[in-house]
Amino acid sequence: MQGPKMELMSPWETKKSGKYLMVLILFFLMHIIMVFVSKSTPGVMKAHFAISMSIGFWLAFSSSKMERVAYAAAYIVGSEVLWRMTGSGAYYEVAKYSIASIFLLALVRKQKFRNFLLYFLYFIFFLPSIFLLIGKMDSVETRKEISFNLSGPLLLFMSCWFFSNLKMTKKNLINFFLILTGPILGICFAAFYGMIKTENLRFHAYSNIITSGGFGPNQVSAILGLGALSSFLLLTFQGIKNFFFKLLMLAICIGMLAQGTLTFSRGGVYLALGSAALYFLYLIKERKKRNYLFIAIIALIILGNSIMPKLNSFTQNALGECFRNTDSSGRDQLFQDDINIFIENPIMGVGPGQAASLRTDSGTAHTEYSRILAEHGSLGVMALLLLFLIGFTAFQSKRTREGKALTLSLLSWGFGFMLINAMRLSAVSVILGLCCSHFIFEETD
Repeated sequence: MQGPKMELMSPWETKKSGKYLMVLILFFLMHIIMVFVSKSTPGVMKAHFAISMSIGFWLAFSSSKMERVAYAAAYIVGSEVLWRMTGSGAYYEVAKYSIASIFLLALVRKQKFRNFLLYFLYFIFFLPSIFLLIGKMDSVETRKEISFNLSGPLLLFMSCWFFSNLKMTKKNLINFFLILTGPILGICFAAFYGMIKTENLRFHAYSNIITSGGFGPNQVSAILGLGALSSFLLLTFQGIKNFFFKLLMLAICIGMLAQGTLTFSRGGVYLALGSAALYFLYLIKERKKRNYLFIAIIALIILGNSIMPKLNSFTQNALGECFRNTDSSGRDQLFQDDINIFIENPIMGVGPGQAASLRTDSGTAHTEYSRILAEHGSLGVMALLLLFLIGFTAFQSKRTREGKALTLSLLSWGFGFMLINAMRLSAVSVILGLCCSHFIFEETD
């Protein structure tokens, strides 16, 4: 019994983890250096994009271990915003379609067809409304609308199918979250560097593109929040014995939350804190895990209370004003517009992307749930019900309390992301898909 158990263990669960820590630090530093160099040499990020994609497809085509394909997907997820904000020239939806293709290649090559019909049924509900676009616009515009609005559901279908055929040990999960965190750390540095290099920086109580690295604050805040959640989970996983590893994760968690708040886009910070709180509350009754959780939470609270006043002072009190504001930034109006569109078009909706021109001020959807209702009608309702069922089944299928806590935390982040940012990033589909895998936290699983 000892052999299999040791095989499932991560190097971080042994005392001989010093060399792995050095490799990890170099991995993280690589992304910071890469972002710094890209300021003067934009071709660096184009090369990074090409190499990352090539490795992902190569692993899908050749690797005998499907978890390595999951690692490639995690890296692309973490890099997506980085590519967008550093001028890699990557097509806007390329991460979603590339990950979906990588998953499909791996599944077909390994002949893993279990659960295909269940997840494909979710996606197929989106397809009939495509016919509503015929004759409304030229073929190029039609392809753009379909590509943009269905890329998220397509990747979610592929992610659920892929991960449902995958067993993820704690070692695999640790690797997944570490690989995800690396490029997000590059995003954090890019936002920080852009902020300190800007002269006469002014702050107001609304989203700040300067402190977001020159890119969309909503997306930067959301991915920084995911990075903070990932480092929090790594900080609290039971069995990790390297003190400096935990210290590094704590520093990254605090740093990403701090930079996330400075984007003045509150959603990413709220998602991270809320998902971490659910993880904490679900595991608090476990005596063996209670100490890990309490130490992590206390450390976060102490550091947060010491850092937040300084950040508020740095922003001339604009940060406090922003987070005291309970305004929905117009999302409530967009939601109401979508509901009205759904009521007027209850069967098939108005078609992918067609709700935008019918909303107040032609607003772009921020809530995926209402977008699906407006653009896909009653079939969209069926897709949403099936998605919630998939999430509930994923939670119920976990056989350990730690597995259920992790699933609950990731589901809350994914469903919360869809509430405030629709499906703008590949992260939401992959994270929700990850919940469908079988988590192995103990030898008895």
